[in-house]
Amino acid sequence: MNVNNKKIMMKKLQIIILISVLSINYSYSEFTSYNIGTTATLNSIYFINSLTGYCTADNSGIYRSTNGGINWSLNTVGSSVNWKSINFINSNSGMAAGNNQVAIYSGTVWTVTALSAIYDLRKIQMISSSAVYALCKNLATNDYLCLKSTNSGINWSAYDIPGTDYKDIFFLNSNTGFASGQNATITRTTNGGINWNELTDFSNYMGDNALNSIRINPSTGLGFALGVDPFYAYKTTNHGANWSLISFTYPQINGLTVSGNKIFACGDQNLIIRSSNAGVNWTRHTSPQSNSINSIFSVDTNLVFACGNNGTVYKTTNGGGSPVGINLQTTNADEYELHQNYPNPFNPNTIISFNLPESGNVKLTVFTICGKTIYEIIDKYLNAGNYNFEFKAGNISSGVYFYRLQSGSYSITKK
Repeated sequence: MNVNNKKIMMKKLQIIILISVLSINYSYSEFTSYNIGTTATLNSIYFINSLTGYCTADNSGIYRSTNGGINWSLNTVGSSVNWKSINFINSNSGMAAGNNQVAIYSGTVWTVTALSAIYDLRKIQMISSSAVYALCKNLATNDYLCLKSTNSGINWSAYDIPGTDYKDIFFLNSNTGFASGQNATITRTTNGGINWNELTDFSNYMGDNALNSIRINPSTGLGFALGVDPFYAYKTTNHGANWSLISFTYPQINGLTVSGNKIFACGDQNLIIRSSNAGVNWTRHTSPQSNSINSIFSVDTNLVFACGNNGTVYKTTNGGGSPVGINLQTTNADEYELHQNYPNPFNPNTIISFNLPESGNVKLTVFTICGKTIYEIIDKYLNAGNYNFEFKAGNISSGVYFYRLQSGSYSITKK
C-alpha cells in the first residue's frame, strides 16, 4: 500500500468517527423522555392508571395520553390559560387550575369556569368528587388563600393562610392539610382550611429558602418538603405532626411524590432524583441540562411520570431502577481500565466497559471536544468489579465526543 492510499483510508476513518455518535440517548436510569408534540411548558402531570394520564401547559390547553405517556392529544380548552395544576379522584372526575380559571372534567368533557379576577390559582387537589382545595394568590393584596369547594367546584369559599409566599398545598384528608412556602415555612390546618398554624421555624438554617413542594404518604406518614436550598430539607414520619431538618444536596426542587418508602423529586437542570430508603440517600436519574422538570407523579413504586419545559414527559416503569445497562460481572478486576466503546461507529447503541479493582465513588462523564460536559452517566458508589454500560439512541448532535472514567485518583479518557 502506498502513502496516498494510507491518507485516503485515514480520511475515511475520520469521517466515520465524526458520524459515529449520531443520536445518543444518555440516561442515568430507566427514565425515557418523550416530546408530546409541543414546545410549551408543561406544569403538572397526573395519571389515573398505567395508561391514562393528563398534562397541563402554559397557553396551550390540557393534554391527554391513553397509552402510558407515549402519545398525547391536545384539548384546547382554556388555551389562553397558564394551567398550573391538575388532579383527579377517578376516571370520571378531575380538575385543573390556572390564572383565575378552573376546568372541571366530568368523564367526557372539560368545562371551564372563571373565579374572581383577583385570584391567581397555583395548585388544586381533589379529596373526593365533591371536596376540592386550591392554593390561590390574591393579586389585590398579595396574600395567599386556601380556596375550598364542597360541591365539585361550583361554589368556593376563601380562607387566609397567614404568613409567607406559599408554593404548594397538600391535604391528607378533608380536614388536615399543609401549605409550604418561602422562609422554609410549613403551615397546617386541621379544620378543613379555615385556620392555619405554622409548624416550622428553621429560617436560621435555611434563610428565605422556598419550599416548592410538600407531600405525605397517607398510609405510612412519611413525607417531605423540598425546595430551593441545596443543603437542607424537611422530613416527617408522623403524618406531618412534626418535621425534622435533614441534610440534602440538590437545589431548585419543583415537585415530589412519595410512594411507600420511595421518594421521587424533580427540579431545574433536568433533575429527577430518587430515594429508596426514606430520604437517607438519593440517586440522580437524568443528565444536567437547561430544561426544568416541573411536576412528578407516581402511579405506584415502579411507574412514575414527570413533565417539564419544551413539551417533555419522562417515564420509568421500574421505579428508576439502576442506571440503564450497568451490569456488574462477577469476575474480579485486577486494575483500573476503561475500554473502547463497541461498536464504534454505532447506530443506535454502543457498550462502554470498565474495570474497578476496588470499591469507591465513580464518575463516568461525556464531554465535547471543547471540554464542556454534556452528560454524567454515572456519579455514585460502585463495588469493585467489571462493568458494562449501554448507551441508547437519543438527540445528541453528530460530532466528536469523549468519555472519562474517574475513581479516586484514577482518571482516563477515551474518544
